[in-house]
Amino acid sequence: MSDFCSVLNQKRANLLAFGYLRRKQKKYHLSIPTDLTSVCLKFFHDVIEWKFTDSNLTQFYEASQRGSFEGQQFKIHDLAFKLTVFPRYRGWTFQNDAEYVALFFELDRKSLPSQVQHILVYFILYLEEYSYEYRHIAKLSKSNHDIMWYTPTVQFRRIKERKFKQLSFGCYAEVLRICYHDEPSSDDDGDSDSFASASSLTQRVPPLPKYKYFTMNTRILSEYVFEWNLNDNELARFKHAATDYSLYSSNFNGDCFCIVCSPNGLSVVKQSEGLIFLKIKLLKMPCNINKLSIEYELKLETQGASYHKFIHKETREYAYDKTGDNVKDDLMKLSSMAQVDGIRITAKIRVLKAFVNEKNEEIKKEDWLRHGIIAHDW
Repeated sequence: MSDFCSVLNQKRANLLAFGYLRRKQKKYHLSIPTDLTSVCLKFFHDVIEWKFTDSNLTQFYEASQRGSFEGQQFKIHDLAFKLTVFPRYRGWTFQNDAEYVALFFELDRKSLPSQVQHILVYFILYLEEYSYEYRHIAKLSKSNHDIMWYTPTVQFRRIKERKFKQLSFGCYAEVLRICYHDEPSSDDDGDSDSFASASSLTQRVPPLPKYKYFTMNTRILSEYVFEWNLNDNELARFKHAATDYSLYSSNFNGDCFCIVCSPNGLSVVKQSEGLIFLKIKLLKMPCNINKLSIEYELKLETQGASYHKFIHKETREYAYDKTGDNVKDDLMKLSSMAQVDGIRITAKIRVLKAFVNEKNEEIKKEDWLRHGIIAHDW
C-alpha cells in the first residue's frame, strides 16, 4: 500500500493551518480572527491526501492491468470511506486500446447502520500533478457503495509519459443527507421527507463528532449572477485541453452550484472532439429541498483580437439525480480560441419553483425563506 497522508490527523492539521496563518500574518501584518482560523482548520480536517512517491510510484507505473492500490480508511460521522486507484483500468469500451487511471471513492458497507437505506454525498476527487478534479454527488448504499471519477480524462499512457516525480490524489467529501428504511418519526419536521437532518441522525445512530456536514445551514439566493474570468493557468489549460478534460469554476450561490467547461469535447458524445461544452452543475441544495425549477443563462465571451460569444438560455429542473446537462454551440470550437487573450463565462440563475419531500410538493414563495431560499424581493 502506498503512503497515505490524511490531514484529518489533528496534529498535522494544526501545524498546517496555524503555520499558514502565521506566515500570512507576518507577510501582510494582519491580525487574523479566531473564527477564520477555525474555518482554515475545518478545511484541513476535511481534505484527504494520498501521495505516491519513490518505490510506491514505481509500483504504480508497473502495475498489472488488474492491479489496484487501496488507501487507508477515513471517517465522516462514523461512516468509513476509502480511496482505491486502478492505474490501468479498461472499463471504457468505446476505446478498447486505451487504459485509464480510475480513482474510486468507496463507502465501507460495514460502517453503514442497518436502518440506513442510503447516504447522499458531495465529493471532489483530484489529481494535483495533472491539474484534474471531478466534483459530483453520489448516492451510496450497501448494494451500491462506490463511484469513480470521470475516468476517460486521465489516460495511463499520458501520466507515464510525463514522468511525474510524485502523484498526489485527493478527496474532499460532505455527507448531505441520510435516508432511512423506516418512515420519519412524529417529532420530525412536518416538511421533511425520509431524508434525515443532523438532529434526527443523532437520535438514530451513535453520537456524531463535533462537525456537522449536513445542509441545515445552506442558503441560496433565488436570483444570482456569477462571473468566471479564467486566469492565466486556466486559460492555458483551456487552450491545450485534451478530449474529456474539464475545468471547474469556484462554487457559487451557497456553494450549491459551479460551472463546468469541457473545451475539447467528450468521449461520451459522438463526434464532439473540438467542441466546447458548458454546464451549470448542481452540488447541493438547502435542507429538505428535493427539486428546483431554474431559469438560467450561460454566456461565454472572449477577449482580444479574436472575439467570440456564445449564449444559451433554458429553463430546467435540478435535483440530486438531475445535476445538469452539457450545452454547446456547433460553431464555437476550440481551434478558434488560439488567439484569444481572455475568456469570461457568466452564469445567471433564477429559481422559479421549489419542491420538498418525495412527492415533490411545491413550496409557496412566502415559505421559501424557512426552506433556505432567499427570495430576490425580500
